This record gives sequence, structure tokens and C-alpha cells, in this order.
Amino acid sequence: FRLPPGYRISGGTSTATPVATGAVALLISGAKQSGVKYDACRIKHAIAMSAKYVPNIPIYKQGNGVINIAGAWDLLRALDKAGPPPTITSAAPVKHAYSALLVKPNEGVGLYERDGWNPGDHGTRTMTFTRTSGPSGAMPFTVSVISDSGGTITAPASISLPLNEPVPVTLDISVATPGVHSSLITLDNPTAPGHAYRTLATIVAAEAL
Repeated sequence: FRLPPGYRISGGTSTATPVATGAVALLISGAKQSGVKYDACRIKHAIAMSAKYVPNIPIYKQGNGVINIAGAWDLLRALDKAGPPPTITSAAPVKHAYSALLVKPNEGVGLYERDGWNPGDHGTRTMTFTRTSGPSGAMPFTVSVISDSGGTITAPASISLPLNEPVPVTLDISVATPGVHSSLITLDNPTAPGHAYRTLATIVAAEAL
């Protein structure tokens, strides 16, 4: 098909937002026509927790993965029956040239360290999870880690989160090769449709000059 003068098909960061907006519009339209409950939190959870992981793309370049409309629609309908998932936040060290300028200096929602690691290094870091909604008693979650560099980052298999109480989790880190090593850390609970929570852990090991 030959496009009219002045038109072209392209892709990149400039088209990412319009594509995501169209995906959200589809979900809202379907929800309105089907009487399914929707709001900003439900839409965000449905899209983020149903995204498809792409094995051949580094995790730090894709986050949760590629938007999956069919999966997001199924998850939005599941939320309509099960109710909103528990709200979980996370905190972990951040280390790079400008990390001291973050809202909370040297801390973010995921682990990110660009400085201080070399091939062959081994160490641990603490990531803290806090559940701020849901039942008053402690909720159990399974913890899974997907890594793009052969299991550089590992975590305990499970965690129990009381309400409004920060819980530290120790991440074990082994860096065998230079470059970027990223992992997707996921918390799951049977009562939460899709995944309950996800965050990233990224370590950059310097090339030996």
C-alpha cells in the first residue's frame, strides 16, 4: 500500500504513548458496554499485570512486557468479581551519579546500581515490601524471579506481608560477566487476579579496561 504524500509508518518512543492510549480506550469501551467496573487503578493493574514477557529482550528494556489486550480484558473482568488487588509498595537501593537527587536519596521502587560492581562480584541487597490495603491479617505471597542473565539475582521463594508493616527481603546477587543484568521480581497470591505486584532489579557490571 502506497501512503499519501506526507504520511509514513514508523515506530519508537513517540508512538508508544498513542498505542498504549488506544489499548486503554479499548478496555474502557469494553467495560462500559459490558458493565464491568473500571477506574485508573484497575486499568493500570489489568494492563501491567497481564503484559507478555518477551524472552529475547532484556528485562530493563521492557519492564512488565508488551501490552496484551486480551489478557488485560480477562484480568479486568476477574477484578470485577474478586475486587481490587492489595496495594503493595517497594523500596530498594539506587546507586548512580545522580541518585542522591531522588525524592528519597539513593532509594527507588526497584533495585538499580550502576556503580560499584565488577564481573566476579557477589553480594546481597535488601528490598522492602509494604502492603497498605487488603485484610488485616498477614497475607502470604510467592516470590518469583525472571532474570535475563542466567540467574544473577535470586530471592526467597515466599514472603508474608502484614498490613502496613515493611518487610525486608534479601536479594542474593552474583555477577559473572560485564554488562547489564536485570531481573523481574513478582509477588503472587491466589486471591489477587493476575500478579499482585512486580518490580525490577538491575545491576550494571563495568567492563574491564
